[in-house]
Amino acid sequence: MTDSLLTITPGAAEFLSALRAEEEDADDLVLRIEVSGIDGSQYEYEVYFEERSELGADEVVFESAGLPVAVPAEDADKVRGATLERGAAGFRLANPNRPPGAPPPGMEAPSLDDVPTGDMDSELAALVDQFLEAQINPAIASHGGMARLVGLEDGIVYLQLAGGCQGCGMAAVTLEQGIKQALLMELTDVVDVVDVTDHASGSNPYYAASKK
Repeated sequence: MTDSLLTITPGAAEFLSALRAEEEDADDLVLRIEVSGIDGSQYEYEVYFEERSELGADEVVFESAGLPVAVPAEDADKVRGATLERGAAGFRLANPNRPPGAPPPGMEAPSLDDVPTGDMDSELAALVDQFLEAQINPAIASHGGMARLVGLEDGIVYLQLAGGCQGCGMAAVTLEQGIKQALLMELTDVVDVVDVTDHASGSNPYYAASKK
């Protein structure tokens, strides 16, 4: 056994222990949790009981809430720090880890189809475009990044990051402490800045300054 990779809540453990006890070979069963794929910005999982004798040599075996648990070694870092909990809709693995290139929690982007564009023909939209072109994009071009205006309504600016900023782990900092603060200071009619980038998808072309 090793230290617990993840936590099983008391409610989930009680239910799983009851299921395990109903099996003839209960003492030989281990709760196996493996990453089975990726769905958008999160991992997908398979959770089931497996006979200890059937486990591979590279399984990480530990105990959580009185239950023996096994995780494939290749999935250990993917579920480290997660919590298996039981709710009305079934089991849920609350996992702080994300697949490579996925946005951190809270940064998942809404669909571009849902971005309001009611004020895209306004003077404010033109000013935002000019500021991005003159001040922001040259500053983030050093790591291949760029920002473009994709929506505007009621003073809320919706930006899409591309190039080196798309999928970057520092994108949230770049937006919150850099682009957002600069826009709020420069344009008093801007009330908020929202990132609608799909950080989990492929890269976009790098920024290049406009030719004059």
